[in-house]
Amino acid sequence: MTSQNPPARALDLSWGLGLLALDLSAAALSLWLGTAQIQLTHGTQLGDLIAAGTPCAASLSASAAAFSGAPVLFWWLPLYAVIMLWLVGALGHGRRAVQARGGLVAITAALVVASLLLVVATNGLGCPLLIGLLAVHGGMLAAVLLPRGRRRPALPTVEDWLPALIIGLTALMASGVGARLMAFHLDQAAQAAMAEPTLDLPADAAVATALTQVGPVVIPAQRSPVPVDDQDPSVGPLDATVTAVAFLDLQDADSRRLAWTLIDLDPRFSDRVRFVTKHLPMDASCNKKRKRTRNKRACAVALALQCAAVQHAFRGYRHALLRAPAAVSDQDLRAYADALGIDRAAFASCRASQAALDAVKADIEQASKGGVIDPPWLFIEGRVIEGAADPALIEATLAVALGERSVDSDGRALASVPQVVQARDPSGPSAMVRVGDGWIDRVEDSVDVDGRAQAVLGVAPAAVSLTQARAACAASGRKLCSRSTWVAACQGAAAVDSDGVGDAFDDWPEGRLQPYGDPWRAGWCADQSFGFAGAKPGCRTPQGALDLAGNMAEWVDEGLLLGGAAGDGDAVGCGQVQEAPGPGWRTPTTGFRCCVDADAAAAADIIGPTAGTVELAA
Repeated sequence: MTSQNPPARALDLSWGLGLLALDLSAAALSLWLGTAQIQLTHGTQLGDLIAAGTPCAASLSASAAAFSGAPVLFWWLPLYAVIMLWLVGALGHGRRAVQARGGLVAITAALVVASLLLVVATNGLGCPLLIGLLAVHGGMLAAVLLPRGRRRPALPTVEDWLPALIIGLTALMASGVGARLMAFHLDQAAQAAMAEPTLDLPADAAVATALTQVGPVVIPAQRSPVPVDDQDPSVGPLDATVTAVAFLDLQDADSRRLAWTLIDLDPRFSDRVRFVTKHLPMDASCNKKRKRTRNKRACAVALALQCAAVQHAFRGYRHALLRAPAAVSDQDLRAYADALGIDRAAFASCRASQAALDAVKADIEQASKGGVIDPPWLFIEGRVIEGAADPALIEATLAVALGERSVDSDGRALASVPQVVQARDPSGPSAMVRVGDGWIDRVEDSVDVDGRAQAVLGVAPAAVSLTQARAACAASGRKLCSRSTWVAACQGAAAVDSDGVGDAFDDWPEGRLQPYGDPWRAGWCADQSFGFAGAKPGCRTPQGALDLAGNMAEWVDEGLLLGGAAGDGDAVGCGQVQEAPGPGWRTPTTGFRCCVDADAAAAADIIGPTAGTVELAA
């Protein structure tokens, strides 16, 4: 007996090493192919074996090659980890060894079946890599079933499965999270590369943009299109190739964001797409499908918009409502109509009519039958987009509906969105921007070692209190900006007391809503974060002032904080205002910029060349 033991041990070790080599080879190949699949579906080019147009690329890009947002190959990695665990136990000759072999048989058989199904489902017979992986799995099964001198395998017990389950679940979570992180980083890198500035512009130039291809984005599946009624307000040709129908409540922030997106897309698609608006007010006074009112003036706004459309003023009236969403009193609604030249008597009669109310109720009923609850909802030739969707998704869905772009086997299509193409301004001291007869610092100020305010691009703005901001501006021979000057610089026009109540800031904005224009665009300003002065080249006025929206909330002399980061596209911009507890209060995001009037500038000779001018009416 003693002479026979060494050969038996040698046989066990060689068998185990062989199976381990096969297991590691299969795991490495699966990991490499899964990584390649993520790279393929997120726009990264690979080598010749998996280049665009090859059989392997087609197989890995198929929808059947992914499950729950990660490659199927990644979900196999836990099985390889369990094989290594049970392989150690299978090297002996006792009861636990044959039970470990039984578990290995089950797992390797499952891998063979799974890899065979993957080859069939993805048409992978032409991909040598997938066929090779299937062959390795077959070799693993044969190695487990056919070792010489081994007892017949048996089923594992609960005690055997428990550690395997723990290791498997750990590997499963790691592989799933790893796949999603890899995809996220590839998407971020692609977006950053596409948004990389490529054009130098002078300081007084407006924001320059170019359509940039991004994506891919997942296109919604096609369903039944939404019928359009004669009374539905719309823009675009009535016989357009494609119809996009939006259910909106313009008292809802997400609905307004979607409306701005559609307005932004209109110039590119206006000759081929009809953009239809249907009313879905979250107001129980006219929407009996709701138990509670969320937006008290939503029904009044819907009726006013419907009646403006009757007089062919839908586009202008919608724009007015989007620009001043809080100003929706009856007086405001009448004032918008007067400004657009709408017949006052006819408008008033329409708003009180049963016909207008019936039109709104018809939209509500149609939404209810289609399972549409809270707005916004967008239907593009039967493809349904819920909520304030990414403009890239809407653009890509419109392009697919028009036949301009195709949907790949994974249900994705590329999108083209406007992105900033001008270069970031060089770091260093910055010129001022003229506002009427005075000037305002072009960027948010920092403070030097002597306590003086300085406008320097590329450095972090100072976080100060109101008292500190006033002192820093005074030390530099300037003064803290007034609210009037700050707002005029941001919106490009002086604030006017339009309603005659003694407050120029409580009614409609006179100029643009954002430093760069009316529609809010995600990421153009530091809307939900803050960074160094001038970090966002798109967040600039035509005169060259930077960061008046987003980034730091800026003190003005009246003790208010203007601009600053916020999460709502309505709030971010030239109308953003916060009240502070007192002049000594500050946070890491309370900053400032200084101003100077014409007389002080001439006396102190502190201006030098200016970046641009905001011309204000006398």
